[in-house]
Amino acid sequence: MKQKHYLDHTIKEERFKKNATQKEVADAIGCTTQAFSLIERGERMPSVIQSLAIARFFNKSVYEIFTIYKIIKNNQRINL
Repeated sequence: MKQKHYLDHTIKEERFKKNATQKEVADAIGCTTQAFSLIERGERMPSVIQSLAIARFFNKSVYEIFTIYKIIKNNQRINL
């Protein structure tokens, strides 16, 4: 059985730490405020380029912003 992988992120927390607006981040990564809002809420996956731009905006590595995980039996989350 193939296991599904999920993506989690700390974008909202990082944005609050930097006191940045959604528009500031959206402008920096080259998307609309609406598109960034969807990314921040986890309703849209960022592209690889957007992911790199987000990490650069916050002066973090991609690995510090994004986490890949899977769910195993008993709904236990395992970070990869």
